[in-house]
This record gives sequence, structure tokens and C-alpha cells, in this order.
Amino acid sequence: MQSDMVEAVENGGVAFGCKDRDIAQENDRIIRNLVSIATASQRADGTDIPLGQQVREAAHCIITLGDDLTRARAAIAAHDTALTAEVERLKAQCEALAGALAPFSRVAARDIGIDEADNDLFRTAGTKYNQAPPLNVGHFRDVEVVLAAYAASKDKP
Repeated sequence: MQSDMVEAVENGGVAFGCKDRDIAQENDRIIRNLVSIATASQRADGTDIPLGQQVREAAHCIITLGDDLTRARAAIAAHDTALTAEVERLKAQCEALAGALAPFSRVAARDIGIDEADNDLFRTAGTKYNQAPPLNVGHFRDVEVVLAAYAASKDKP
């Protein structure tokens, strides 16, 4: 066990997998102190005084916690990467939806009056009276494609 502790100290925190040098140095300082206490608590014949064994066990726990912390950080980093990819996918999806719906929004803003009811049918008044660019079949197809992609993405686990 003592060699594990000394190795952790000599490797400058590598046993802890710490990226933050200050944390690694503090952990190493603690282990160095524990090694000193453990070494000083051995009898002349090399057997442990009970306190020395407890100190060694405590140092082993610290090293184990450091390893657990390293694994936890790796899991968090992987999760962050996955979340970033999902956010980028959703941004792209929102941009596609906004782009496909923009022509309809222009018509709603410019060619539908405030006195028209929501259940009224919209009919273009003719090109000379419309203020927004006319809707064409391609606009409807664009919306259909984007909404189909959105529906398919909702079905994915």
C-alpha cells in the first residue's frame, strides 16, 4: 500500500487523474503526510502499529476516491459531448422549421387583417393587392419535409 501512496505522490497526482493542478497538489500533500505518519508508525521489526494501518487504509481510500472522481469526470465529459451534439441538432431543426415557415409568417403579417377570424379561409386577393410574396407549392413542400423530419426525430429513442 505504501508504494501506491508514494507512487501517487511521485506522479504528481496522476493516480487521481486531476486536471486541476492545485487539487492534485493538495491531494499529494495529504498523501505525503499520511505516508510520513504511516512510516513513522511502524515498529522496528517492520510490523505496523495499529494507527499506521489505519493511516494506510485512509490513504488507500483517498486514492480510490481519486480514481472514482476521474471516472465521474470522464462520464460527465461524455454526457456534455452528447448534450452539445443534441443542442446543435435541435438548433439546426429550429432553423429549418423557421426557414420553412417564414413565407407563411410574411403572409400572416402583411396580408391577413386584424378583423379576420381564425376560422376564416385565407385566399389571396390577387397579386396587385398582396403585400407579401405569394406562397407557392414549394413552400408547402418545404414545410411538409421539415415537419416529417421533426416527427421522425421525436420517434427516435
